[in-house]
Amino acid sequence: MTLTSRLTQSIEILFEDQFDIFRRGGIFRVPTRPGDTGTTPLRPESVVYLPRTRKTVTLDAVAGYDPGEFSRNTEFSKVVENFGEGDFPHPPIYLPTIFSEELGALEGDTLLLNGIAFTYAGTFDSGALQNLSTLDDLKVVPPDFQTTLSNRGQAPTDSATAELFEEMSSGSFEWFSTETIALARLEDLDEWMPSVNIISFMALYPKHGEVDLETEARRLATVFQGAVHVKSSEGVRRMFFTKAVEGSGFADVVVPLLLGGLIIFSSLMGSIVDREREIFTYSALGLSPPNVGALFFAESAVYSVIGGMGGYLLSQVVAKTFSFLGRMGVMTPPEMNFSSLTSVSTILIVMAVVMLSTIVPALRASRSANPGVARKWKMPMPDGDRLKFVFPFTVSEVDFAGILSFISEHFANHSDATLGSFAAKNVTLFKIPGAKGGADAIGIEAEISLAPFDLGIFQKFRMYSSEFEIEGIDEVVVEIQRVGGTPSSWYRSNRGFADELRKQFLLWRSLPVQTIEHYRAQTEASLTGAESAS
Repeated sequence: MTLTSRLTQSIEILFEDQFDIFRRGGIFRVPTRPGDTGTTPLRPESVVYLPRTRKTVTLDAVAGYDPGEFSRNTEFSKVVENFGEGDFPHPPIYLPTIFSEELGALEGDTLLLNGIAFTYAGTFDSGALQNLSTLDDLKVVPPDFQTTLSNRGQAPTDSATAELFEEMSSGSFEWFSTETIALARLEDLDEWMPSVNIISFMALYPKHGEVDLETEARRLATVFQGAVHVKSSEGVRRMFFTKAVEGSGFADVVVPLLLGGLIIFSSLMGSIVDREREIFTYSALGLSPPNVGALFFAESAVYSVIGGMGGYLLSQVVAKTFSFLGRMGVMTPPEMNFSSLTSVSTILIVMAVVMLSTIVPALRASRSANPGVARKWKMPMPDGDRLKFVFPFTVSEVDFAGILSFISEHFANHSDATLGSFAAKNVTLFKIPGAKGGADAIGIEAEISLAPFDLGIFQKFRMYSSEFEIEGIDEVVVEIQRVGGTPSSWYRSNRGFADELRKQFLLWRSLPVQTIEHYRAQTEASLTGAESAS
């Protein structure tokens, strides 16, 4: 979590007599901060420039520490000796060896971090820093929130809440490598880069052995919004202060809520009778029953928002009025709870009651709507051993060429008769000159075996484009000739085959443009090769 300066100052004032208090933080991307979300790959403060060699390196983060902790903690002193101590013309900064060599930096060089001058004070021991950990086994380097979000299946540029990270276990976090960060004094980052510097951790070291660590940790937990870890002779303990959430008065609002729900229910049921012609008009325009029902839900959603927010604003006005009358001595104002949790909960309850009251009216409205078309496409009956129908898809002339190669590839993937719902062989593309209003029609043909294969269902399949009433749009004609298998089994198996073909058409519409162009070119090459061969 991010610690505000007011909080850190308060803790220092309260506990400075018993503890040496040090802060940790730095400059790194935090998804809970609005400015740190988005698609920008590099933040300006992550770039270090050395004017002498005119070279730059990109840092993942800049870790900030108090120099006093390096003298107080022997493990920290192994990272950098005399951290931040010395006479520097600019704030000192320490780089890992790999970045120092890449820049060609020498101690005393002036480096620019986001345009701010720093003095290169030397390198630090990356291995020693990597081995350091907190009492709850977390690293002391800045966390890599972007990689942490990616591991959870979220986009690295997504925003996040503090509660999300608080609920995660320590093992779920990723940390920046010590080979890709720099070290600086936290006070320098506070002074020169306050807008991007973050205080994320505080370490308290007892000044003498008489300090009761557990008692002081409990006292700190009451003023600190987060976990407090304390190490004593009994081990490491985690403490945090919470308050129980209680609710009361639910029985007093049940009756008003039921009355409100019944009013909405009766109003919508009555409007269905009054709006029958409107519902029939929607059906005539092509709206399906679910769409008609969704209109009633949308109407109720407006009512719920207006009711929830309007009721909240009205309650504020009434409360102000009662408060004014109370000050005038006219009446004693009742006690009211205006906490954010109560207000939001009340609004959500009102919205939920309104939406629940809409379920039955919306279902009735959807049943009153008759779309006038079959809800599911049905394959026509065959004429003897021949089945011909217009496939329930219209495609552009340009797209159909690519679809043929796409379907041909799908058939090629089903050449084995032991797998899948069908098997295809002898798949070829063909052209019918002048068959489409004077233009050439193109198509695909194959020999298909349908599952279950032990029934011996075998057929010849042809699919080609045909002229449609809209210029530039083709309809798809499918012709199937039964060769083997009983007529009933053949027709029944073709239902699944037609559904499989339909899925491929739906999948085609989701392909990227580059893939579509690839299939178009493949069809043109196949048809051109066939003409040359003939």
